[in-house]
Amino acid sequence: MEKTFCGAQSEPQITHLTEHQLAQRLNVSVRTLQGWRIRGEGVPFLKLGRCIRYPIAAVEGWERAHLFLSTSAVGACSIHQMYGDPAEGAVQ
Repeated sequence: MEKTFCGAQSEPQITHLTEHQLAQRLNVSVRTLQGWRIRGEGVPFLKLGRCIRYPIAAVEGWERAHLFLSTSAVGACSIHQMYGDPAEGAVQ
């Protein structure tokens, strides 16, 4: 851990989640995440040997892309599609 100028220790920055951490964050089962990976759906992931890791940036991007204003099947589009990605600035 790094020490700051006032002597307090900073928390290590988490850059990746395990499948258990992501399952808890999304309130889905680990088996659901595994199924998404098999079908090429869900959150982009890294496979490091036998370990699966989800980059936080990819998780947050996937979450933004899946924000919706309506459950209507007709004309349903995500907030991201309507207003643009907040990380890239608003669509004019």
